[in-house]
Amino acid sequence: MPLKPVVKPPPKPQELVEDLVSGKRTLAEISGMTPRVQYAIAQLGYQMLQVGQYDRAESIYRGLVALTPRDSTFRSHLAATLYVKGLLEESLIHYNEALRLQPRNVEALAGRGELLVRLKEVPQGLLDLRSALQFDPATKYATTQRARSILSAIQAVAAKAPSTKKAKRK
Repeated sequence: MPLKPVVKPPPKPQELVEDLVSGKRTLAEISGMTPRVQYAIAQLGYQMLQVGQYDRAESIYRGLVALTPRDSTFRSHLAATLYVKGLLEESLIHYNEALRLQPRNVEALAGRGELLVRLKEVPQGLLDLRSALQFDPATKYATTQRARSILSAIQAVAAKAPSTKKAKRK
């Protein structure tokens, strides 16, 4: 006689709420939205960002972050969207969180590095830009290509600037 599989009853609503509040489950997990669907939605957000529809991109990425708050990619893309909208402090918060979740996220490293340079926190920005290139030496991401360009531009400016030692001698 074959054994019958044990079917676990679905969780009760109160259990789902407790799991959500405690962080055991995300809204995406509770709703049944698969990562594949989430990334298809993220692709739409990316397309909106590319054509300058920043408010729509922001709505999409905020929704994805709410659904799956532990996804570093969604946080990084939200941060990039906020950056282009000029919301620099909020952008930095989301880049920091993306990197807390995934320290080797090259898009977050490159984006935060660019943002920090813009905020005149150059040493930390350069560190992030170099780290992004270290983790993506082939520069397969547009953000790491931009990181390489930013580093090259900074090096070119530094090479043309008079050194402080020469200026003090005169």
